[in-house]
Amino acid sequence: MGYKGSTPALNDVMGGHIPLMFDGLATSLPFIRTGKIKAIAISSPQRSPLLPEVPTFKELGQPELTYTGWMGLWASSTMPAHLQQQIHQQVHAALNDPTFKNTITNAGFETSSLRDSAALHAELVADYERVGKVLAGTDVKL
Repeated sequence: MGYKGSTPALNDVMGGHIPLMFDGLATSLPFIRTGKIKAIAISSPQRSPLLPEVPTFKELGQPELTYTGWMGLWASSTMPAHLQQQIHQQVHAALNDPTFKNTITNAGFETSSLRDSAALHAELVADYERVGKVLAGTDVKL
């Protein structure tokens, strides 16, 4: 069942309208911490330091569900290259700031190395293909 975001799906899980959902840790963590929902598994390759008691899908025998979500910063294809480079440098500086890093880590996000546009595009294509293989033979359409 498709939802227009985490909030409506979380509301339906907490309200007992649907039995479970797949969501990012950052949006679910407050509800996990208050006991309103229960974390069953983590999709990352290793357990989260924020929820060390929650096993990974791989530990539960479902390695094909291992996935680390990521975020991209998108801009118009007409943005000049020098502006793209400036933004890249500023985001890189923010991701390396200890205070910022601590804040987002405690919110359920993990920082990783910043990739350029070509690497991000390659990761997007690879993720799309990987998810397509996982969904093959189901009624779910990409």
